[in-house]
Amino acid sequence: MQRDGRRLLQCMPSSVAISIDSEGISIRATRTIYKGEVIDPAVAFCFLENSNKMYDLVLTNRDETFPLHSLTNTLLYTDMERVCNGYVGFINHSCKESNVIFNSSNQFEFSIVARCNISPGEELTSNYLLFDYTCNGHEFQCRCDAGVECYRQITGFKSLPRNFQFKLLSEVTTNVLHSYVQDEYNTDDLFEMLRIEDAEECFRQAFSPEAAAAIFTFDCGNINNHNRQLCFKIAFIFNFIHYL
Repeated sequence: MQRDGRRLLQCMPSSVAISIDSEGISIRATRTIYKGEVIDPAVAFCFLENSNKMYDLVLTNRDETFPLHSLTNTLLYTDMERVCNGYVGFINHSCKESNVIFNSSNQFEFSIVARCNISPGEELTSNYLLFDYTCNGHEFQCRCDAGVECYRQITGFKSLPRNFQFKLLSEVTTNVLHSYVQDEYNTDDLFEMLRIEDAEECFRQAFSPEAAAAIFTFDCGNINNHNRQLCFKIAFIFNFIHYL
């Protein structure tokens, strides 16, 4: 994405389009999108000032322009800056039946992947709690049809009860996981969480030789194979903090 004053220039995948109707603005499929399909392999972003402003999102490959709000359609990054992902900011929230996920490749880049088959004209939805730590600037009362599984008040991953946080940790983006671990755990806590049954394999597959050597300091313990993806992420955060 490129910024030109109040204009934000971005290409949009041909498989989706921005839709505006009586319900508001949304992203909808223009064709059948199949489960596991990568809708956008590398979402571009730019930094905006942390202020209440309107911008024009210009889709350069479609000659279309849409209004974009600097608080509602962005994520807080620092007290001074916000991250804008362009059209992705128009994907609406769903607590249970969200049909896309965001997979982080690093702190500033992610892909959009279909969780299930999505029909032409169907709205794309995501669980905001998986990628927005505070929902700063766009807290809201959810009205989805998830019943008892609805989170009701959407105020970011940070505000969730701990049991709900643990339930979602294996799915959150890198940025949310960074923020969560830095808020919740010190080094001693992370040592305790890394008492996993298959620590050697986890470290060998996912981390540096220096980290692999550290497995011998851990006992077998309390995170089972089902949570291996979470182990990988927690171990990465541990090493990120430990080697600062």
